[in-house]
Amino acid sequence: MKHILSLLLVTVVLSSLIGCSSTGGKDSISSLSSDPAVTSLMQSAGVTANQAIGGLGSILSLAKSKVAPEDFSKLTAGLPSADKYMDALSGLGINSGDIKTALDLQGAYKKLGMSDDLQQKFTPAAVNYVRSAGGEEAANVLSGLGL
Repeated sequence: MKHILSLLLVTVVLSSLIGCSSTGGKDSISSLSSDPAVTSLMQSAGVTANQAIGGLGSILSLAKSKVAPEDFSKLTAGLPSADKYMDALSGLGINSGDIKTALDLQGAYKKLGMSDDLQQKFTPAAVNYVRSAGGEEAANVLSGLGL
């Protein structure tokens, strides 16, 4: 009987921990919804808040996998929430570690519900936002990726 109660207690504790970790992603997404980058991308590209968060997080994840750490620092200098965007991807059903090529980026966009037309608007809008927030050096990092 003690073993059953112990097993039940462990199950309840683990369920609580799993519940907490899954809402963490949702909380970070919610907190980013009013971020200046998100509102700008919603306006300029016509995307939803989740698409802006996930799209920017996906672009940053691609850059992180491709560029030297010092170049990634140049890119994120004007984006104080860069890590939060990448962390929010899991709450949107995207594994940031899987974004290593332009095709992976397109796949992430599709998971976010972006049509091909919307993708063609979003990427330049994101590069323009990075340019305005972080300067030409930051935008050059993305341009070096072919974005």
